[in-house]
Formats: sequence, structure tokens, C-alpha cells
Amino acid sequence: MSHAKVPEPLEAFGRDISEIKALYKEVRSIPNDSNLEFAHHSAMLAGGYWLRAFWREQLQEIWNVELILDPFSRMERSVQLVDAVYCTIYALAKERFGAGAMQRVGLVTYGSCGRGEYVPGSDFDARIIFCDGETPTDALQFISNVTGFVFSHRADLMPSVQKLHFDAASEQEQGFNRSLLEERFVGGSVEEWQNWRKQFFEKMIKHLTPFLKAQCTSYERRVDRLKPFCAESLPIDIRENLGGLRDFQAVRSLGMTLLVDHTKSIDDVVAFVAWPEKRVRDVLVADDVVDADSLESALEAYRFLLTVRVAAHSHIISRDNLWIATIALGYPSTYALLQKLGIVRESLFRFSCNTFRNGMEAYFRRRKAEGKNKKHD
Repeated sequence: MSHAKVPEPLEAFGRDISEIKALYKEVRSIPNDSNLEFAHHSAMLAGGYWLRAFWREQLQEIWNVELILDPFSRMERSVQLVDAVYCTIYALAKERFGAGAMQRVGLVTYGSCGRGEYVPGSDFDARIIFCDGETPTDALQFISNVTGFVFSHRADLMPSVQKLHFDAASEQEQGFNRSLLEERFVGGSVEEWQNWRKQFFEKMIKHLTPFLKAQCTSYERRVDRLKPFCAESLPIDIRENLGGLRDFQAVRSLGMTLLVDHTKSIDDVVAFVAWPEKRVRDVLVADDVVDADSLESALEAYRFLLTVRVAAHSHIISRDNLWIATIALGYPSTYALLQKLGIVRESLFRFSCNTFRNGMEAYFRRRKAEGKNKKHD
């Protein structure tokens, strides 16, 4: 069974290796105790407090407004920091419970961490994939508890082999399904994570038509729900409103679904450690869902919105609209930025609506053509 190497990644952030070694030694010294609550509390003292302080200190440094870094470098560095701390918690669990106990555990992230778009205030969306019956419960709880303590959000525990409920037509489950599509492998056992993903993709491919329809229905309901409020837009409120980040993220999920439909083997899809963005975009163009120029314009609009979001989170004291517009982004006034945002949002909203309509048409056109080819065969 192959494993992704779990390094001592905190060294990359300028920490003295002796500090890390001391941390591992302290975790190893926790006594075996029948009282799990006591053992977990001891683990917090040994690892959690140190890591939480490290996490906050380094994140603040990355987002220091005086630091000369472009927005995308800040997000990339933040994701590297998330991965480093997450892998260190895994390494601490290996020290505490032994390498054998962690042999069938995989670490993944999704959401902003999975997309490489982490900013301060983003949720730590992560899962611990494990083999039920072979991974000690106390080891899993250790990782989950320490991640919750460090990041203020526990990593979810997911057995790699389970009866996965999959309601392709349920709008309520679309968020969970999208999170599975955008999962990114971080460390531990690749195979365990792939076992988990394989179940999802097998069910997804089997129910691809209702799955795709549910995505479109979910997007249409989003439009109906938010359209009355689309004029009430502020520079820092660019995620949920129409023409915001969520619209393009929904298009990306649609493209991932179409890519799965194009893939000949489930194993090929399962093998993606992170989603190949270029291949997703190529499928959208190849299926005539979008043309290359409009897709590139939409990508530029999405990057602009990300830049504004970064500006809204890169200053510790003041995040008011005037500061964001004039100091962080160099616009002459807040009004000038709002004008730009209005244009960008309108274009991104139109692109998203057209993409969902064209995506369904392209999917059924392809299905019809495949049916004719089977008849000829």
C-alpha cells in the first residue's frame, strides 16, 4: 500500500526543527490512560496549543498588509500553511498511536482549501478518510479534536467503505456532492481516499442524468432566491450574490460532472489528486457549452472577484469599503469600484446562466448521438 510522504512541513515556515522534535517527544510522553477525555486533553496541551499559536502567527504574517505579495500568492501560501499544520497533526497522531494505527488514514480538504482560495475567515473544510475496524477510534478522535482546537473546525470522520447515501435528485445534497467533486488530497493513504471516492463516482455515473438536472435546478432556485437582492451589493459581499464567486464555482462543478461523463474509466477520475482545471475547461469548450473567449473572460471576472475578496481580508484593523477601494485596490473612490463590480457581476451572471442552459443541452445532445451510434453498431 503506497502512502503520500508526510513531511515535517513546519520547517518550510521558518521554524527551528528542535521545536518540532520537542513537540513530538511531548506527545509521545502522554501516558496511556483508560480515561480518553484525560488523554485527549493532554494531547491538546502537548500539541494543540503550540500549533494553534503557530497557525495564527503565520496566517497573520501571510496577510500582513505591509507584505509585498500578490493576492493569489497569499492564498497559495495560506493553503500551504493549512496543509503543513494538518499534516503535522497527522504526524503527531503517528507519534502518539504508532505508524500502524495511521496506515489506512487519508487527509483531504475541500471548499476554499480544496480550491486553493483560502483567506482569513474561510472555513477549514477537511475530512479524515479511514478504514473502519482497522483504525483505532482514539487515534481518529485525536486528529479530529486537535484540528477542531487549532482551526476552530473539526475535520469530519468518513469511513472509506460505507453504504454511501446518494440521492442524485436532491437539491439539499448538492452542497455535499459538490464538496466531494472538489476534494483535494493532502496526506496519508492515497488508496484509502480513492476507495472513498470510487463509491461516490460509481453512484454518480449510474445516476448522472438526475445528478446533472439537480445541479441545474439548484442553480435556478439560487437565481430565483437572490434576484430581488442583486442590486444590494457591497465590495466585501461577493460570494453569495448573483454574479459572485458561487456562480463560477457552480459552473466549475458542472464542468467536472461533464468531464466525468467523458471519462472512459472510473479509475481515471478517482486518480485525480486534485481536479485538473484545464481538462474541465477543455470539456466545456469541446462540448460547445461555452466558447473559449467567453470562458477566459469569465475566468478573469472570477479572478477579479477573488482579488477584491483578498483585499477585504488582508488588513487586520480596517476593512471598510473606502479602504478596500482606494488603498488596497487603487480605485479613486468606492463608487468607482462599485461600478466595476457591477459590470463584472453582470457579465459573470450571464455567463453562468448561459453555461447551465447550454450544459444541459450539450449533455442530452451527446446522449442522443450515443444512442444513434449504438443502433448503428
